[in-house]
Amino acid sequence: MNAAWFWYLHGHWDEARRSLERSIAVEGVEPALMARGSAWAGVFAWRRGNLDQAAEYAQAGLRVLRDAGDEGEGLSLLVYTLVTISRYDYHAAEETGRRALQVFRAQNHRWGVTTSLLVLARIANNRRSGTLQQLLQESASLVTSGNDLWGRAHILTLQGYEAFRALDLDLANQLHSTAHDLAVELGDRAAQAENLLALGHIHLMREENEDAARVLAEARTLVEQLDDPHDLGLVDQGLALLAVSQGDLEAGRSLLDDVSRRFVNLDKAAMGTTYALGMADVFRRAGRPVLAAELLRHALSLLDETKSPEKYAQVREQLAVVEDALLEEQAHGHR
Repeated sequence: MNAAWFWYLHGHWDEARRSLERSIAVEGVEPALMARGSAWAGVFAWRRGNLDQAAEYAQAGLRVLRDAGDEGEGLSLLVYTLVTISRYDYHAAEETGRRALQVFRAQNHRWGVTTSLLVLARIANNRRSGTLQQLLQESASLVTSGNDLWGRAHILTLQGYEAFRALDLDLANQLHSTAHDLAVELGDRAAQAENLLALGHIHLMREENEDAARVLAEARTLVEQLDDPHDLGLVDQGLALLAVSQGDLEAGRSLLDDVSRRFVNLDKAAMGTTYALGMADVFRRAGRPVLAAELLRHALSLLDETKSPEKYAQVREQLAVVEDALLEEQAHGHR
């Protein structure tokens, strides 16, 4: 587990999966050990977006370890949870996540309990569920003391998102900065990039374009190193908003169009739509209607009107409201 965790933190996902695949293919390997290896191979397959393969690895682990009370059983259930999150089936994800939590709790497995709680908190965050605060509080109690810097960093990140949505930008900045520093200490490049992107959004809220450019450029370098096309799209979305904030509307829209094409090709259009709409709401409430309008246009480009006519009409209406407010603001400005 220690080697797998090192690989995960440092972004050596392809190397890790290949090594684990070779190990579990060796004849005579003890079944429980092979099952744990399959579970970890599933983690790395999921991280690369190979959801079917990740689910197969998790199933292979559970065939051996189901009801065994082994950490590999809990990890296999967590892999299933991550796969169902990626498929936007949050109800099923919460069910398997809670099963993983039960397995780890029965073993008094501190890392497993903390990780399961954090995954459940991510689900609650995505669903805007009322259980988020409870999960964060329960997670925090496990990592405020001790040396689980990874767990602490993820709690701070989720708390940062909550502060950002509440428009408490000073608190959000503090939380994401601290989480980023912990990720640097751990060498966790994915978490570094996630928090740098969040800090970029905070700077955009405050119209601090130079600071936004700095942290977004750093985030892009990290996701390029990780070869993560999904997170690269999110960072490029931030860079597009930066271009708009700097007054280059054409460049911003061109980059958002490119991000839309990439998300569609990655089968991430639904995720991109949800993310863009959530960000548009925050920017609108923060008094950055120009950026909110561009995010709503971006969301429309990701929606299929023929498949989701009601959602498409709803977003068009939201965009019209923001555009009308902008026109009224411009009219007042010329008086």
